[in-house]
Amino acid sequence: LPTPFAAIQLLWINIIMDGPPAMALGIDRPKPGVMDRPPRPQGAMILNRHRITVLLTHGVIMSALALGILAWAEGSYSAKVAATMAFTVFVLLQIVNALNVRTDGSIFQRATLSNRWLWGALTTVTLLQIAVVELEPMRNLFETNDLNLEQWGICIAGALTLGVFDEVRRRLYREPSVAA
Repeated sequence: LPTPFAAIQLLWINIIMDGPPAMALGIDRPKPGVMDRPPRPQGAMILNRHRITVLLTHGVIMSALALGILAWAEGSYSAKVAATMAFTVFVLLQIVNALNVRTDGSIFQRATLSNRWLWGALTTVTLLQIAVVELEPMRNLFETNDLNLEQWGICIAGALTLGVFDEVRRRLYREPSVAA
């Protein structure tokens, strides 16, 4: 397989695509009743077994999707298009993941819309990613190729896979109430 991401793309993911949504999540309203919960027992782990399992599972899914699309697209398109698709799906996965980590329940609830800063950040990073792929000066800088509608659709569908997985996981497994 070709190298999945150029160095500048990794910087883009870490600084531009992760930073603004993370900051917006940091100013999210606290969950109702958080101050009524008893404190976590002294010595209790912040990341319990369930949360570590979810983190690792999400990481594996995100890696598998990006590398799977890279491998598949290289057989169907050029290596540069394949790498651009892997980069794009990974960025879109970060956007889906920002919505996933925001709630313990379904992302399809009214509270999902309550953080206007998060939605502003997600909209901005989405538009920036489109610019990196579609505008020639940005493509040259970020070593990307423009994508057609089918290729964008594959990237979007791949990213939504994480959201579908997490919705199913949450319906099948309810984490015990944890004081946080």
